[in-house]
Amino acid sequence: MHDAYEPVPILEKLPLQIDCLAAWDDWLLVGTKPGHLLLYRIKKDAGTNRFEVTLEKSNKNFSKKIQQLFVVSQYKILVSLLENNIHVHDLLTFQQITVVSKARGATLFACDLQSSSGEAKLRMCVAVKRKIQLYYWKDRDFHELQGDVAAPDVPKSMAWCENSICVGFKRDYYLIRVSPKNLCITGINYFFKVYSNRKLLF
Repeated sequence: MHDAYEPVPILEKLPLQIDCLAAWDDWLLVGTKPGHLLLYRIKKDAGTNRFEVTLEKSNKNFSKKIQQLFVVSQYKILVSLLENNIHVHDLLTFQQITVVSKARGATLFACDLQSSSGEAKLRMCVAVKRKIQLYYWKDRDFHELQGDVAAPDVPKSMAWCENSICVGFKRDYYLIRVSPKNLCITGINYFFKVYSNRKLLF
């Protein structure tokens, strides 16, 4: 069997439990269970599978609970799910820029960065209980893209795919289509259902 990827350990015996990760370029952000945020620089040794890892910065008081991290290097911001709310920090200083107050109670988010004519556009969807919220980034803040969308269950996973969002629930997947012109939802389509006996129904 062909192995597409080869696992290579770069951090071992870390004294803190790792809850989430985010990576870009030669950098790795680690969110830990006690709420510490660690920033590592990773350099690969030429001609080998060995890596040089250096702790460049740490913040022991970043949050009580770090659940999810996402880096947008084009805007130099860090989007994170902290204590069930969406926060945005400066990527260089870790200083807080804004908090999405309407997203209080969030359990999951997904960001989408699109570039056209040299301009980057950032969108975000957030799961709050059985609702999905949509936002866009402008003037150093997230703004509502559309009203809340009712979901049949609590989302377990979400991923952008161009102008659609694939939302996974406990047993179902739904595809939410977003119009590229007016950035509004045009419908929720049933995608497929997964049964406990591992069969797929399309």
